[in-house]
Amino acid sequence: RLELPADLDYALVRGLSVEVREKLGRHRPETIGQAGRISGVTPAAIALLLVHLKRGAHREDHGVAQPTHRQAREPRTGASQAVPHKKMA
Repeated sequence: RLELPADLDYALVRGLSVEVREKLGRHRPETIGQAGRISGVTPAAIALLLVHLKRGAHREDHGVAQPTHRQAREPRTGASQAVPHKKMA
């Protein structure tokens, strides 16, 4: 049973449609399961909610910023790093 924070701001969940944001905001489900049973809330929307919660993005709104995966990584090195092109004469 995965509970949703009572004060979750659905407007901050990237990728949710306006319709889904409105429905979730209106119904304020307590769990992911309840959210999935709301008419019009798609499995893709549930996946976006899960990603949002897993990333801890909902905590950033409350002064507890969590580093994202990209921020936590070391800078890239090696052959895969982009090399600037030289201007042709």
